[in-house]
Amino acid sequence: TNSGRVRGFDSHFYTSDSRRLHHVRAWLGIPFAKPPVGQRRFKAPERVEPWSGILDTIHFPATCWQTEQIVYNLEAEKIWSPVTNCSEDCLYLNIWAP
Repeated sequence: TNSGRVRGFDSHFYTSDSRRLHHVRAWLGIPFAKPPVGQRRFKAPERVEPWSGILDTIHFPATCWQTEQIVYNLEAEKIWSPVTNCSEDCLYLNIWAP
């Protein structure tokens, strides 16, 4: 990235309509912007500070707060199921590539 190097991981999954195993490369939790907390709350995102070395991006970041009962219909609720804690510090990218 423009902010520094990242290290992802290889993953495999089966699709629901196929018995074929798919290979993907994943990077989880790449910082997108500084955490929108304190004086940065409700303001435009600020660029993250560059880091040195290689950032391991192998864990899901925190999930942004959402009210699924109001925002989503029943079908959408089924796919939005946070696997991490909710936090305002949630401006991270998860990327999967074939």
